[in-house]
Amino acid sequence: MSFRDDREAAHRRADALEQELKRTREELEAMRSPRREGRHGGKVVAAVMALVALGAGVYTMQRSIERRREAARAEAARARVEQAEQAERAVRVALEAARAAQARAAEARAREAASLSPPTPTAPAVAIVWRGRVDQAVGVALAPGAPCTLEGAFSPTGGGVVARSLTIACGGQEIYRAGPAAASASASLREGPVHGSGAHEYMLRYSDEASPTRATASTLGHTVSVWREGEGAMRVTMFVRDVSEAREGEAMGGRGVARQPSFAGAIEAAARVTSARGNAPAAAGARCVFAVRPVWEFPENCRVALRCGSTWIYGARESGYLTCEVQGGRPVAALDENTTNDGGDPRVRWRGRRVVVSDFTEAGEWSMDLAL
Repeated sequence: MSFRDDREAAHRRADALEQELKRTREELEAMRSPRREGRHGGKVVAAVMALVALGAGVYTMQRSIERRREAARAEAARARVEQAEQAERAVRVALEAARAAQARAAEARAREAASLSPPTPTAPAVAIVWRGRVDQAVGVALAPGAPCTLEGAFSPTGGGVVARSLTIACGGQEIYRAGPAAASASASLREGPVHGSGAHEYMLRYSDEASPTRATASTLGHTVSVWREGEGAMRVTMFVRDVSEAREGEAMGGRGVARQPSFAGAIEAAARVTSARGNAPAAAGARCVFAVRPVWEFPENCRVALRCGSTWIYGARESGYLTCEVQGGRPVAALDENTTNDGGDPRVRWRGRRVVVSDFTEAGEWSMDLAL
């Protein structure tokens, strides 16, 4: 008899015992319930009334006989109830044994199926690195601007990825490492090609809010946070580049459909504010970073970012996508004529080595000129 036959036999035995137990309980309940006066009850009453009429002596004799009969009936009823209770216990024991046999058959079937299934191959882990800088640090000796790295190992699994490891270090200090408690952490990668090569780069979204030291990251939004509560509390927030360093090798098949970027290489240049008017977010002489990179994740062909210190001027969160003018395979200019109220970012005009940023807000109009 196979495991399947054992399992089906156990199922049938359990079903039959369930029905037998139900019938036994119904019979037992009927025995325990008070019995209604039968159709002969009226006749007994009439006979008693007649006997009363004939005399007290005959009545006394009849009552004695009736009491003995009632005692005999009560004794018989108790015997039937006891027998029914014994039957119920026997059926219950048999039902439990049938259920145990059913469970054993299911376990045996599962073991058989597992023994016949080929082992699932483990996909090799892919190492990916993102770079950034500290914005703020509390409870740990890290200065704003200290360099940071996010380094992880990821494996594709059924259309997604699993983070085999993730380490965050800033200023030479490791501030986060995914441990056993991070097994419930969620991770997703978005993969895109590097122009003119077989390499790929990645955007990361990561969340571990169960470990003693917690971490969240959205490289698309340029943000990473690491924190710990209670004794030894600390919090570090940092800016991170939206895409990773290029990785040579075949595509992992990350989430989303990527297209080929329209130019190669990213621009990241130091900029200086040459003039500022109105309630500008940075004063003349401020040092800034201006960045332009090719885009594969959205219809636009470039993403522009401008930060002065830790203050975002343009391209914060998930904005900054524009259509850049490309000459000789390099971006040379971009234009955004919408204000913050219209598009979420200030107006920007970039051409060559000059950038002009302006906006009109409730505080009034302001503008900044920057030289690259």
